[in-house]
Amino acid sequence: EADRQREAAVIEATVASASALRRSERDVATLIAAESFRRWPDDARSRSALLGVFTGADGFLGNRYVPGTDAISGAVIPDSGLVVIVRDDETAAVIEPESGRVVRELDLGEGPNGVGLPPLVRVSSDGRIAAILRPIDSPAGPYGLPGAGPAGTSQFLVVDLQSGLPRLGPITLDLGVGGLALSPDGRTAAVADARLLPRVVLVDAESGAILQV
Repeated sequence: EADRQREAAVIEATVASASALRRSERDVATLIAAESFRRWPDDARSRSALLGVFTGADGFLGNRYVPGTDAISGAVIPDSGLVVIVRDDETAAVIEPESGRVVRELDLGEGPNGVGLPPLVRVSSDGRIAAILRPIDSPAGPYGLPGAGPAGTSQFLVVDLQSGLPRLGPITLDLGVGGLALSPDGRTAAVADARLLPRVVLVDAESGAILQV
C-alpha cells in the first residue's frame, strides 16, 4: 500500500508539473507529459496530461500568400525565422513568413517540367543547404488517367541557401517522389520511391554518389 501511495504521489507531481508549465514552457511541459505517459500508460492522469498539452496548442495562426503562384512546397530554416519555398512554376526562394517578403531568390537551374505533383524540400539543421526532390514524370493511374499515378522518376538537387546557387545536381533518379530526408549535417540525403517497390537510396549531398539501400 505504501508503494502504491508513493507511485500515486509521483504521478500526481509529474502531471502537476506538466500542467503548471503548459503556458510558460510548453516544450518542457510536453516532454514531461510524454514521459509520464510512457511510464504510466494505463493511468488516466498521465493520459489527461498528454492530451491537455496537445489540445492546449495555439492552433491555426493565419495565412500568408505568395504572389504569382497557386501552390508552394517548403521547409523552415532552423533558428532563422525564414522559409525555403518551391513554387509551382519550379522557381524557388527564401521568404519571410511573417510578411511574405522574398529575401533571396534561389537558382535551381532548368526545371524538369514536372507533372504538377508537389516537390519535397528539406533543410539541414545548420540552415546552410536545402535538398529538393522534384517529380519528372507520372504514369497513368489505376483507372488509366494520365498523370494520375505516382511519379516514376525524379530530379534531386542541393542549393546553397546563403549564395542562392546550386551546390549539386540536378541528378535524375529512377525513383518517384515518395520521401526525402536530410541528415542533420546536410551531408547525406535519403530518397524513398513513391511506388510500391521498397526502394531507398542514399545520395552524398557533396559528391552526388548514390548508394542503394
